[in-house]
Amino acid sequence: EGYIPQHMSQRPFAVDESQKSTHYEWIEGMPLFSERIQSRHARWWSGQQDVWQKALSAKLSGRAYVEGLGLKVPELYWSGSDIEELPEFSTLPSKFVLKPEEGWSSKNVYCMVEGSDLLTHQTLSRDDIMEHLKSDDFYVQKKPEIMIEELLTPENKSADDVLPRDYKFYCFGEKIVLIHVALRRSEINKELNEHHYLKPNFVPLGEKVMKHRKQSETPLERPDCWVEMIEAVRTIGKAVGIYMRIDMFATNRGAVFGEFTPTPHGGKGYSDVVDKYLAGFWHGEEGVE
Repeated sequence: EGYIPQHMSQRPFAVDESQKSTHYEWIEGMPLFSERIQSRHARWWSGQQDVWQKALSAKLSGRAYVEGLGLKVPELYWSGSDIEELPEFSTLPSKFVLKPEEGWSSKNVYCMVEGSDLLTHQTLSRDDIMEHLKSDDFYVQKKPEIMIEELLTPENKSADDVLPRDYKFYCFGEKIVLIHVALRRSEINKELNEHHYLKPNFVPLGEKVMKHRKQSETPLERPDCWVEMIEAVRTIGKAVGIYMRIDMFATNRGAVFGEFTPTPHGGKGYSDVVDKYLAGFWHGEEGVE
């Protein structure tokens, strides 16, 4: 009898289009996911391509779009382009997040509780943060708007985490193909942070995803708001209609939108297996035809 491996990267025989499932697979010669993302970055930003979805990468625009879909977003306390107009912290709730509307990872993100930043474990004043931003090359060059939002609270069963877990959904339209779950505990001791990578059914992916990132092997329980989160992501993904990473938080008031990430990691650092796996779902210029 013939043998067909359980996980195929290439079909052993021709299949009629009508017989193919919606699970696409990478075939030798197809562009990799990393190449697709780097191409998008060049087209959208260097090439100034007119794609309406690229405006969503700005955090204020992204949250406004999702709010317009009737979904939950963090409460916005303040936003502005002039850092000198940053409100006095005494006028804000004792817990808040301050961040530029452009940027990546947790760079220039301050999760403040009673005057202390949870990620750097430093006591910071308004003036301290202003000085930090004024000395940051990215901020000085880009001059993004600054926003101050609600510091979201984890679900009750995850209260010990302090910050809610960040569920990052790799989506092709409404189709979810990979979920990165990040729990940030520290920007000083990054080994304390947890990273899980899951299939859409919440089963661990079982493959190394990022070449240089340790993946947590501790079991992860589904959040109580999982069904709500999946429905929200599919609603957003269908509306956006291209490949997009959609970030959500599991909080004490359910699934709350975080941000859009159209070019995760700049397309760099993915393992060969996952680079091909993600590329297998990409169709057309922007991932969805």
